[in-house]
Amino acid sequence: MDGKRDLLIRAASCQGRHSAEGLHISSVLDVKFPLRMPALERRAVELGFDPEELWPWLFRMRAKEANP
Repeated sequence: MDGKRDLLIRAASCQGRHSAEGLHISSVLDVKFPLRMPALERRAVELGFDPEELWPWLFRMRAKEANP
């Protein structure tokens, strides 16, 4: 399961790109390509991971946007 955790973390850097790495991660994680954060978050939850723990920067960014 650590491998999938690592891929989920890495996947955030591959979102929106049509890269071989993103395509590979997409197929391993069974997430639609090109990768997008909402799909990655849903898949993380399905796999039993906490999206906030995987991508703390995302939640800090969202909180900052909500409370400028």
